[in-house]
Amino acid sequence: MLAVALSWALSTQFTKSIWVINSKYFYAPYFMVWFTTNFMIACYPIYLLLAKLFHHSSFTIIHQKALLVYGETGNRVQLYFIRTGLFLIFWLIANYSYSQSLGHISASATSTIMSSNTAIVVIFGWIILNDQFIPFRLISVAAAIIGVTVISLDKEFVGSILGISLSVLSALSAALYKVLFKKVFGDATIEQVSLFMSGLGLLNVSLNSLPMIILLINGVETFTWSDVPWFSLLGVAFLSLWFNFLINFGIALLHPLVISIGMLFGIPISAVILFIFLKPFIFLAIDIIFRHMTATSYFIIGTLLILFSCVIVIVPPELFHCSMKKKKEVNES
Repeated sequence: MLAVALSWALSTQFTKSIWVINSKYFYAPYFMVWFTTNFMIACYPIYLLLAKLFHHSSFTIIHQKALLVYGETGNRVQLYFIRTGLFLIFWLIANYSYSQSLGHISASATSTIMSSNTAIVVIFGWIILNDQFIPFRLISVAAAIIGVTVISLDKEFVGSILGISLSVLSALSAALYKVLFKKVFGDATIEQVSLFMSGLGLLNVSLNSLPMIILLINGVETFTWSDVPWFSLLGVAFLSLWFNFLINFGIALLHPLVISIGMLFGIPISAVILFIFLKPFIFLAIDIIFRHMTATSYFIIGTLLILFSCVIVIVPPELFHCSMKKKKEVNES
């Protein structure tokens, strides 16, 4: 998962550089989201190729299993548009808000606030997935809220209420996307997730091209063809593809899907913890070294609070219950 964190950090910094250097001639967050999402189409073909090369599986068998992501038989076309359309909406909101926020606040602030979606997932899990209510995880939610509030007081890395609001909206949408993915698809297999991701890219090309063109024609977004930083744009696209190709398989953690990811990519499940902790510091290091920014006490305290909220979420509830049980036994004795 360290590679996932690094790919996201580089993708974000590429995007931030595009907005900073060429914003006068190219500032098109919606176009960028549309462009990078189109690359998701490659996910299923890549999986088919890997399955054929390493497992010598039949394309027909793989495809039949993959199609189950849209139901057994019958209304698969209808289910494709309903399910994929729903997730495309949350996908666009999360990614557009994230990309747009980078134009207003630092990459470190955006990524740190985005990390708070771990606590948001806990809340949505209680409401949508009927997860077991664990009272001590309310501390995680409170720590995340306080952390975002403290970061908003920082002027070096933040300084923009709009940027903070967009980051929070991105975190909310991303969390809702993940929880609904678990609710709708459950124990999806690797081929099913790959097909879904490619289907998401195809629907994006079909339905989202017209709004993108309208925004460009009406000058809502700045787009000068001769000044488009294609190298950086392609870098963002490929890094985003790599990041999403890995991270979408890990959406439904604690499912058999996670084991499949580990077998396919050789990533230990325990490394998810490392991924959660290192993301904000990777962004922070890049901002300090390359953008000559100074880490203020507000930003450091806010970041630590959000990381603390992640720690609370990661702690297994059984561990908490065992400690409480032992404490009760000691008191009784």
